[in-house]
Amino acid sequence: MDRSIAEMIKKMRKERGITQKQLAEYAGVSFSTINRLEKGERNITWGTVKNILEVFGYSLSVIKKPSKDSYSTNEEIEA
Repeated sequence: MDRSIAEMIKKMRKERGITQKQLAEYAGVSFSTINRLEKGERNITWGTVKNILEVFGYSLSVIKKPSKDSYSTNEEIEA
């Protein structure tokens, strides 16, 4: 996982005053996914990042500008 993505997600979560558990519930992922993501310990799919960002009202475009080649939401983002 790109550390800057993890840090951005953590910052957005804290600014909104929600817990990791709440974010996990809202995004439809496990608590451990959020916890390990924020610690930079977990590879995560673009689909999961998309779900998390949608909780905050954002799309993937805040992270990755799509190229003319489509990317898969199941592709893993590696540390």
